[in-house]
Amino acid sequence: MKGRQNIRIGGTWRPGSEDVDNGFFVVGRFVFNGTYTGDSFADFLLGKASEFDYGQGRTRMVMVNQNWGSFIQDDWKVRNDFTINLGLRYDYYSPITDKLGQTSTFIIDQPPTGPAQSGKAEVILAGTNGLPRNGTYFPDRKNLQPRGGFSWDVSGDGKLALRGGVGRFTNQLRNNLTLQQILSYPFYQQPVVRDTSLSDPIKPTTIPLVGQLYVTDPHITTPYSVVYNVNTQWEFMRNTILEVAYVGNHGYNLLQFRELNQPIYVPGQTTQANKDLFRPFPGFTSVLRSSNWGTSNYNGLETSVTRRFSNGLQYQASYVLSRSRDTSSRFHSGATNRTYIMMPQDTNDVDAEYADSDFDARHRVVLSEIYELPFGRNKKWLQTGVTSAVLGNWAVASIWTLQSGFPYTIYDGSDPCLRAGNWTPSCRPNLAGDPDAGPKTAAQWFNTAAFQKAPAGQSGSAPRNSVRGPGMINTDLSFIKRVPFGNSRAVEIRVEGFNIFDRVNLGVPVTDFSSSSFGRIQATATGAREFQFGLKFRF
Repeated sequence: MKGRQNIRIGGTWRPGSEDVDNGFFVVGRFVFNGTYTGDSFADFLLGKASEFDYGQGRTRMVMVNQNWGSFIQDDWKVRNDFTINLGLRYDYYSPITDKLGQTSTFIIDQPPTGPAQSGKAEVILAGTNGLPRNGTYFPDRKNLQPRGGFSWDVSGDGKLALRGGVGRFTNQLRNNLTLQQILSYPFYQQPVVRDTSLSDPIKPTTIPLVGQLYVTDPHITTPYSVVYNVNTQWEFMRNTILEVAYVGNHGYNLLQFRELNQPIYVPGQTTQANKDLFRPFPGFTSVLRSSNWGTSNYNGLETSVTRRFSNGLQYQASYVLSRSRDTSSRFHSGATNRTYIMMPQDTNDVDAEYADSDFDARHRVVLSEIYELPFGRNKKWLQTGVTSAVLGNWAVASIWTLQSGFPYTIYDGSDPCLRAGNWTPSCRPNLAGDPDAGPKTAAQWFNTAAFQKAPAGQSGSAPRNSVRGPGMINTDLSFIKRVPFGNSRAVEIRVEGFNIFDRVNLGVPVTDFSSSSFGRIQATATGAREFQFGLKFRF
């Protein structure tokens, strides 16, 4: 602290270690997806599986890393009503490695050092051919993160303020990068057999493919985002504040998978049954490479009115108008519909994936309040007697939520482009009309006639996240009674109701173009009205 400046300096050190044994499909797994009958369950009843895979090899791993960080922050009070904040942070994230030395990568081009490769591409171990010791990607030492901001008391009495700031923020690389490489060839294999059956999963005539190969770009860099905002707060009434803010976030070098082993389509030759033979690297079903292909952008107008607790009432009403766009909304996903759309439809056209984010809700309104009923001791009415004991110390609270629907991608589960695999995306159909035309009902939420099947071996023209699901309206209500015992103890009785008006909020429409239920909504997003009772003892 010196004069009008407050300077702070600090640092962090965070060592990390994780010892896990994580074997997948060690007893085998059958996949039924409707390839033979058009219905997954019918395929199962016939014992006709589209594929069978099983895991073999070492599954134990000991992942370690160390993170260091340091910062300097200067809060400079230029005037009594104006402050500037300047800062600089530096973070170093050591590559996540395996103490057992079970990491490798897949090199397509000739390495800078070491012996030349014998073929077009090769799996090489950590510490060889120019790779870092016991790791498969080089450390990124360029993680400088400058920040700046200001605060201005416009009115001079604290009732009107203007604030703003901008900063660069990094995000540590995930341990999934190392985990997936360990659970990959050559230390762990997951052979895949296509066109098989329950009675004879591995036929003598079939040659099991090694399975998926996870690799990381050796020169991958730390993802980062530039965050910026400007906001104003105005106390326009006693204990009541209006806030209006613009918030922006631009993500750079975001992690995204890309399929390096996409089958090459040859008209008249490539089919669903033999597409693995047309992969650039035969023997593997997928070669999934993670690198800095992703980007994102968010812009939002955020408004709120907040009343601090006064005369038994407090509330907050907020409205957000925003838009978020990206090339992929997640780096990895579970086995859901989103799994097949988190990577590019065409590995050679990543830019075509830039669209509204999976979580983009254009409008969102939330109103919450709590009101203490004016009955009982020290209140306006019924201050004494039995009625005071029964009706006193009650409060009512509620949360009202209204939100736009999320976007979803239309995909074709029949895979006419002949690219789908375990974690690689099914292609999209062609867009030949307006998906939003016509009424929106549970029987047909969007205009299904706007989509047409793409020609064999070609990417569909429908963009990612081309349709919007239903919005949501929900109200939760609570009644709380406080029964005091002495000065600091009390029993709290709670009656809480969820979806109090029992509104039906429709769920996600079927987005598989090949499904007979395409466009239909078959579930709800929220449950029916529900009550719960609670009892708390505070002391």
